[in-house]
Amino acid sequence: MNENIKKHNQAFGYLYGIVPHLHKNWTPTKLSYLAGIIDGEGSICIEIQSQSTRWNRKVDYYSLRLLIINTNLPLLEWVQENFGGTIRKRPKVENRRQCYRWNICSIFAAEILKACQKYMIVKKEHTKVFIDFAKTMNKGHYKMSDILLEHRKELYLQLKHINKTY
Repeated sequence: MNENIKKHNQAFGYLYGIVPHLHKNWTPTKLSYLAGIIDGEGSICIEIQSQSTRWNRKVDYYSLRLLIINTNLPLLEWVQENFGGTIRKRPKVENRRQCYRWNICSIFAAEILKACQKYMIVKKEHTKVFIDFAKTMNKGHYKMSDILLEHRKELYLQLKHINKTY
C-alpha cells in the first residue's frame, strides 16, 4: 500500500475514534468482557437531528453512538486502549463520585458491536438494530431514496422503543 494512503487511513481512523491496528488485538476474552460492560453500563443509541435546508425542506440526520458511563476511570482507559474512542470527564454532581464517559461513533461503533454481538445478553436486540442501521450508511453525502430514509426512521424508532423497555 502507498505510504501516504496508509498514513491517511491511520490519521482518519484516529480522528474518528478508532486506531486501525486495534481490532487485530480483539480476542474473544476482550470482546466478551467488553460485551459485559456494555450490557451493564453501556448505551447503544441512534441519534437524530433535524435541519432545514435552504429550500425550506426538513432533513433528518442520524448518527450512531456507543457510550459507557462509569466512575472507574481505569476501566474506561482499558476500553479506550483496546477499542479506541474518547473519554471525557462528566460534570461533577455534589455528593456523588466523579463519572467518566467513553464514547465512539458511527461505523466504528458498529464494528465493535458486530464483534461483540455473540457475547451480548441484555443488549443483544439493541445491537442487532444498531448494526442493521449501520448497513444503511454510505460514504459521502449521496441522495438517499425515500424507501431507505423510511427504513432508517423505522430502525431509529425501533431502537428508541427497545431502549424505553429496558
